[in-house]
Amino acid sequence: VIDIGITSSRAEDVDSSGGVATLEGGGVRLAHLDFEPRREAYLEITHKPDDRLVTVIELLSPANKEKPGSDLYREKREALLVQYVHIVEIDLLMRGTRLAMKQPLPLGDYFVYSTRAEDRAFAEVIGCSLRHQLPTIAIPLAEPDPELRVNLQALFNVTYDRGKYQRRPKYSESPPSFLRREDQEWARGIVAKPA
Repeated sequence: VIDIGITSSRAEDVDSSGGVATLEGGGVRLAHLDFEPRREAYLEITHKPDDRLVTVIELLSPANKEKPGSDLYREKREALLVQYVHIVEIDLLMRGTRLAMKQPLPLGDYFVYSTRAEDRAFAEVIGCSLRHQLPTIAIPLAEPDPELRVNLQALFNVTYDRGKYQRRPKYSESPPSFLRREDQEWARGIVAKPA
């Protein structure tokens, strides 16, 4: 029997809207012009009752894949790799820097990297195609618990529907220029089909 609980840990919001505070000694407290607090979402699976970290699941964001955030994410990743922890990284972004591996990545537009605690020198990498459904992936847990199977496509569909993202796309615009030419044509064909 696997018992799953969800907890939330959020940093306090920073109010940088503007007020000027006078400090003791005559200085003032001013907000940085370019500071915008970032919230990075990830999921941790811990073992009860000792709260031992078992698995970290990361959904990579643009901040994880572009400088300066990519350097910070790499440091966080390296810190996890030296621990006895499973790491699952889901990269559904076609832009930005991919996670560095010693060998070339398999073919794919999106990638899922699964690093098991007992074999931290290697990652199991799944390449996913823009033209196909997302795969079902394994989430490793602590022995003797069996791994969880997560259908990424079903999870994506629920998120898309609940988030009302279908209201945002502008299908009259051209497909993004970072798509391969053949994928741009394919995307135009999908959008042109009657609903």
